[in-house]
Amino acid sequence: MPPEESGWDINGRALRWCLLAVLAGCAAVGLNDLAWIGWLGPDLHEDFFGIWSFARFSVLHPGAGIYDFARLQAFQQEAAPDFAGFYPCPYPPSFLAMIAWLGHLPIGLAKSLWTVAGLALLTGAGWVMFRPPLRGFALLAIALAPASLLNATIGETAFFGTALLMAGFAWLPARPVLAGIAFGLLTLKPQLGVLVPIALLARGDWRAIVTAGLTALGLAGASLLVFPFSLWRAWLRVLPRYQQVMEGNTAQLSHFMATLNAAALDLHAGAGVALAAQLIGGIAIALVVWVCFRRADYRLAVAALLAGTALAAPHDYVYDTVFLPVALLLAGEWMAARGMRISTPLLALFLAVYVFPLAISRNADICLIYIVLEALMFLSIARLALKGAPLLADNFRTWRMT
Repeated sequence: MPPEESGWDINGRALRWCLLAVLAGCAAVGLNDLAWIGWLGPDLHEDFFGIWSFARFSVLHPGAGIYDFARLQAFQQEAAPDFAGFYPCPYPPSFLAMIAWLGHLPIGLAKSLWTVAGLALLTGAGWVMFRPPLRGFALLAIALAPASLLNATIGETAFFGTALLMAGFAWLPARPVLAGIAFGLLTLKPQLGVLVPIALLARGDWRAIVTAGLTALGLAGASLLVFPFSLWRAWLRVLPRYQQVMEGNTAQLSHFMATLNAAALDLHAGAGVALAAQLIGGIAIALVVWVCFRRADYRLAVAALLAGTALAAPHDYVYDTVFLPVALLLAGEWMAARGMRISTPLLALFLAVYVFPLAISRNADICLIYIVLEALMFLSIARLALKGAPLLADNFRTWRMT
């Protein structure tokens, strides 16, 4: 029976209690963090302050000044006098047009609505992606994932990116135009869609490809209704400088990044070696994803793509990896639909990938371990897709999933 027509009935008592215990622990941590945030109010030094300041600046000064580093920094320090750092704006005018509504609100209300809107879209996309009886468990597991809690705490964009990835791939087989719209909107944060063109080309989904391109162009055109065309020229001019800033700070930021180049930097490799690792590893992952979409079950190929995205993306952080629990759920769904048992090492790997962002939020120096776990997860799901058996298996204990 194909996965699309079956559910995931977790009848194994030990497995069921294990998963429920993990979700309960994540919920407890999440409630504690939310209570802490609610008591102290929004932190003007967290990531959402940068997003809110971009929106606020765009509302008050709709010209090209937002890409003037000195002017934007002065604006941020005026908004938060004790803020000694700086959030440069890397986003194109199309992204600024989408978040402009935040600039009309005080930061506390803006962050609350931003988080609720992102979680609503994430839940809606999960509803489309998963079917009963797995749907309820999947929605809960995604919302309570430590990566999701971390994203909600700092007010980042991962809910929106993961929602677009899920919706796009859920719609792709039957509604390629809707999928193309979702993938076109994902160009607002393109690094999360780095492997999407590989999947679309492998499947020959030209309607989705064309629709995605038209959607991206439509976003750019819509931004001209809000901002002058000079803002696009200013953004293109500032990109090389922004890249230099990021390269200068990569060594400090790598401890919280989930990419191959971050792993190389954490191992004290040089910048050239790190770049080579990212390029070679990214190409290898893209080739594996291509083969998966040509030969494997569709939903398992999607799981492989999501598992590989964190590694192949040129720039992403731990809080961006909300899509990894989706990959875990799709792989588990596929195995359960075929009456397979999950081995103890594979279950331990999946749970470690799921829970590890919680440890990183307390100690970013261990992020290299997370990248290694991501790589093992990708290899295991890819082997499952192409060979029908996971990378990690044993003979001493399995956990019944159906």
